[in-house]
Amino acid sequence: MTKRIVPVFLVLALTVIGGRSVLPAAAPATPLQAAHLLNRSAFGPRPGDVEAVVKSGIPAYLDSQLHPEQIDDSAINGRMAALEFPASGTSGAALQNARRQNDPRPILEQIQAQKLMRAIYSKRQLQEVMVDFWFNHFNVSWAKEGMTNLVKKYENESIRPQVFGKFKELLLATAKSPAMLVYLDNAWSATPDVNENYARELMELHTMGVDGGYTQKDVVEVARCFTGWTIDKSNPENSFVFDSKMHDNGDKVVLGHTIHAGGIAEGEAVIDILAHQPATARFIATKLARRFVADDPPASLVNRAAKVFTDTDGDLREVVRTILMSEEFSNTAAFGQKVKSPFEMVVSTMRAIEADIQPAVEQRQVVATMRALPPGSTELTKAGGAGVRVSPAVIITQAIEQMGQYLYRFPDPNGLPDRASYWMGGWELMHRLDFEEGLLRNEILGTTVDVQRLISRFKGDPLAPDAWMNALSVLQGTGSGSPPLPEVGSKSAPTAWSAERILALAATAASTKDSAELRAFVLALGSPEFQHK
Repeated sequence: MTKRIVPVFLVLALTVIGGRSVLPAAAPATPLQAAHLLNRSAFGPRPGDVEAVVKSGIPAYLDSQLHPEQIDDSAINGRMAALEFPASGTSGAALQNARRQNDPRPILEQIQAQKLMRAIYSKRQLQEVMVDFWFNHFNVSWAKEGMTNLVKKYENESIRPQVFGKFKELLLATAKSPAMLVYLDNAWSATPDVNENYARELMELHTMGVDGGYTQKDVVEVARCFTGWTIDKSNPENSFVFDSKMHDNGDKVVLGHTIHAGGIAEGEAVIDILAHQPATARFIATKLARRFVADDPPASLVNRAAKVFTDTDGDLREVVRTILMSEEFSNTAAFGQKVKSPFEMVVSTMRAIEADIQPAVEQRQVVATMRALPPGSTELTKAGGAGVRVSPAVIITQAIEQMGQYLYRFPDPNGLPDRASYWMGGWELMHRLDFEEGLLRNEILGTTVDVQRLISRFKGDPLAPDAWMNALSVLQGTGSGSPPLPEVGSKSAPTAWSAERILALAATAASTKDSAELRAFVLALGSPEFQHK
């Protein structure tokens, strides 16, 4: 693929001062700015989204997204209801059948499908982005023993309600979650056999960072404070309890603060101390700026976001607003410089082409598709009767795993790295391209794309060498015939991409019976520009 030069009128569309594009609070948004915002604060634009942001203005759009409770999201209720287990009807039958076989997979498939549905179809896009961010920050793994029934409640009750609140409240909610207590072994931490796992990760990964200034002595003292923070062993799915018989009642000293014996209040005091550390403000500001702006975020932005964190007592809504309204965010140098994770790529693709996931398909079809089983395989007899139906979303979540991202099953407490280098393996990229081609050709069971409606959005000559760029502009919502988002910089472009790979993809598309317009969309979805955000 030959190098493109960003047209002069694109540069002039923004006011540039010293290399920074300045976006005053009242300035009207350009389509490119709106598309950039939707690629970062949402899972990519759906048709009409860019125009809506341009019309309302970026500040008004962000203010709405930062208050998700004010957004009517009832249209998604039907899709979510079809995924509830156990329930009357098809999904409940599938789960009951799996339980008879002692198979926990449908429980994981349910929460994966719900995550996918919310990301694709919810109007509360920034909330879903932040739930994804904070779950990764406070990562737990469904795959660990004892976690099967804990992860869904953890996400929906400990994380989701807190993403725009005070950081201290989010930290406390995760600390009292049965999922976190089991995952990091604090549920069994009792004097004198104190477990330090949660205490160490609380400081290193959740608050201050590895270079935050704490010592091994602080880890030990924090671990002592959290002895007795456990779960109701008779009902571990539902409740946190404090067991005074497990607790170390001696005084402790944490980061220079003396914490006198006080039972559960000791752990709560630790949460308060850590939430108000300058190192915590900087650590959280850095991670949020990395998520929204750049793998190596500008120090100027991190400093301002950290100051807002401190000045507002850790108000996450205001920290996010500060980052998304910053000059560094609106700088054209930031456009297209973040790499989409497999989940983000799949969701942004499905949003851009308006893919529709059916409520349910026959479970045997899903099993055959996911395991590549031939008709009549004895394995299919274990998949339930012909009347058992499940969400086809599980096929898509399996495709995401083939691209290298295991939803809810990343084993390490530090969560997935938020850097381009982590996602740029050649094998995983091939799976991305295979998925996108299959999606456009309606080859994915249970998911449909109105190809003719998509093609109707294409304007111009579909046989032109740069027809894929026209299709890319349509997918990005900047309008057919408009310039796409600026091409990715050489430093962040995936090394597995090459001119030869693009030509091979074009040859594959040309060898099919696809229309010229559809081939252009196949190439656009497979381009580095679409794989970035």
